[in-house]
Amino acid sequence: MAVDTFEQAVSAARQGATRLELCAALSEGGLTPPSSLMVSVIRKISIPVHVMIRPRRGDFLYSDTEFEQMQMDIVNAKSSGAKGVVFGVLDSKGNIDKERMNLLVKLSKPMKVTCHRAFDMVAEPFVAMESLIGIGVDYILTSGG
Repeated sequence: MAVDTFEQAVSAARQGATRLELCAALSEGGLTPPSSLMVSVIRKISIPVHVMIRPRRGDFLYSDTEFEQMQMDIVNAKSSGAKGVVFGVLDSKGNIDKERMNLLVKLSKPMKVTCHRAFDMVAEPFVAMESLIGIGVDYILTSGG
């Protein structure tokens, strides 16, 4: 279940959710939550928390600076006790950016890794799926389109 406030996280856990995706700005498609929210949710609830790693809204082609920020956010999520991270990076042709995804996946382990809706933007989903499996992505989040 995706949540973007402390209250939503606590409520979802009380109502039987088995895992949370913690974001900021769900109305924007989900962004990286503030560290304070991440830490407070992880400390309060006992179910696994997977943290969105997305520095801005819009496309999934990130600048070098944004990519560095994503790496720092992953380290922060890991040190905060997150059980997983959720991200996706595409290249300029709209394909999975295998090099950058591989770097982020390696940095993320042993946390679980989910590729988010960036997957829905690729031209060849079966090729993308094979690439993601090959680099160690655990889950793919898709709208099924």
